[in-house]
Amino acid sequence: MAARLPLPGARTAPAPFKGARLLRIDFINVGDGDAVLAREFIRQRLIYTLLVDCGRERVPPLLGSRRISAPEYLRAQGVMSIDLMVITHLHPDHFGGMLALAGIPVRRVIAGYIPSRETASVIGKPRPSSSHSTRGMYASLTAYVEGIRRMRGSSCLTEEAAKIPLSALTRRLTMSIHCPDKSLLARQKAVFGAMESGKRLPEAILYAVSKERNQSSLRITLTYAGRRILLPGDAYGAYWEDEQDARRCDILKLPHHGDEKSLTPALMQRLRPSHAVITGLMGDSGKHRPSKKSVALLKRWRVQISSLENEKATELPRASRQAIVFLIRESGRIRRRIAE
Repeated sequence: MAARLPLPGARTAPAPFKGARLLRIDFINVGDGDAVLAREFIRQRLIYTLLVDCGRERVPPLLGSRRISAPEYLRAQGVMSIDLMVITHLHPDHFGGMLALAGIPVRRVIAGYIPSRETASVIGKPRPSSSHSTRGMYASLTAYVEGIRRMRGSSCLTEEAAKIPLSALTRRLTMSIHCPDKSLLARQKAVFGAMESGKRLPEAILYAVSKERNQSSLRITLTYAGRRILLPGDAYGAYWEDEQDARRCDILKLPHHGDEKSLTPALMQRLRPSHAVITGLMGDSGKHRPSKKSVALLKRWRVQISSLENEKATELPRASRQAIVFLIRESGRIRRRIAE
């Protein structure tokens, strides 16, 4: 059983893992959403802070749940600044928290789409007859543009992921970003730009792009001390099972919160993770996360499963944790901890 872990200040490495170098990865329970905090320490001194996605702007409380917003968790951890934030895709459960990061400066943001500096707000509005998905995309883009505007107002550097090569974040920590196909990104960029300018587009085009947002997720690979950590956003398993980054890893965050679309047998055959983290969801949502199918596939491969929050699923107890924390030392040894 994983040990319970208190929430120490961000500038101090956890006592059980003292050493010259340490990477700490916190998978934060933001309810319906994703937020992953990665920090490297040298001799217990913080040297780099990375945040991949940041949950929603507000996380509604739920009886029996330990969920917390990403900004609240960061403040509880004593995180005073973020060196890099990566936004995987344009859904508010992945980027909304950037609207609540006041007081925590971000030095650099990378995303699949970056609005132009001339855009002050989204001028266009959905038609009254637009689909729920299209209306949601307009609302998401409006909030996202405002979030980027605030980041730039605090001297944050903003960059599109397609222009970023393999990055050495520190001497030991590297990050690679795997983008979806160029045609999908180009179509998304063209439609978002038109929406910002107020241009009217056919509903069919708007609807198609709104439904492509999960597939357009950036897939992040972190490497540290010979270990690979995959953070694929909400990219459905069938969409990237043949891609170059679909290979053996040590820690996998299940895409799309562990639902039926998150994994395929072919993807599992290539990934074969030692650990899998599921950002599931408690409550009567009807979303069935994690799905019995995904849990059964992980069990078949004897993967150690860490579920942040879920109703009782096959062979998984009902659970709610504030965070699941992995500690990777410079020898490559991995320890898992549970933060209550």
